[in-house]
Amino acid sequence: MHWFLSALLSSIFYARFVFVDKHIVSNKLKDYRGMPIYTTIAGVIAGTTFWVVFGFPVLSFRDAILLLLSGVFTIWAAYTYFKAISLEEASYVNILMQTMPIFVIVSAFFFLKETISIKQLIGFIIIFVSLLPISYKKTKKKFSFSAGFWLMIVSNIFWAISVLLVKFAIDANSFTKILSYESWGVGIGGALLYVIKPVRQSFHRGLRTAGVNVLTMVFLNEGMFILSKALQFLAFATGPVALVSVVGNTQAFFGIIYGGILTIVFPKYFHEKIQRKDFVKKILSAIGLFIGLSLLI
Repeated sequence: MHWFLSALLSSIFYARFVFVDKHIVSNKLKDYRGMPIYTTIAGVIAGTTFWVVFGFPVLSFRDAILLLLSGVFTIWAAYTYFKAISLEEASYVNILMQTMPIFVIVSAFFFLKETISIKQLIGFIIIFVSLLPISYKKTKKKFSFSAGFWLMIVSNIFWAISVLLVKFAIDANSFTKILSYESWGVGIGGALLYVIKPVRQSFHRGLRTAGVNVLTMVFLNEGMFILSKALQFLAFATGPVALVSVVGNTQAFFGIIYGGILTIVFPKYFHEKIQRKDFVKKILSAIGLFIGLSLLI
């Protein structure tokens, strides 16, 4: 598959994945805390399947540990993401998810001694300014960022650590190796979350009350997430990293489009702000974000 198609499909599927998560958390399970455990189960199954199908790839102890840790941080990122999606519009979360490269670059600056160029600094400023109109809330004559904004910041920091750990794993030179070992790391991180009583209770309650149709929806959506991630890894493995990243930045636009369509077609389940003023703010933020992220490459 050509890298451009892989990157574009990954962006489209990631945006769709967020909206299904929003529907599940808001209308079906109605408790975000157990959601990472479903992600864990799907991840472990998918990772093991990849490992068997692609010939039982073995990595060095060092690189295996790095990828396992990457998976742990991935599922912790998922936990804060699920809390954010329970509070915010899915299109807004889609936009905030795109800020993750900022934290990768900043982390690389501190831990890998990579430099930050003037162009990238300008990109940071553009991204920050672009997010202001849709992120701040006015309460009692004070301006503050929404709770979802801070939760996605934490989530993106965990994602950035996960990405850097993959970069450190020098022997993980194919997306199949990365997916397999990282997915087992997701299993370890999920097991650590399962020890937490509210998370465990939420998961068990969901299993008892959700029904087959809802559980099928949950696991199919987790499969969509794994497919999106596989397509993204494939695009990075076969195409120019910079151009793949640019194509990936379209996720925010797909999220806005999905939000408008779903709110019109299924108003009972989706409640995105689609008034002209709100729609224009989202589009302008997505454009600014796209430009800023392009400067980071």
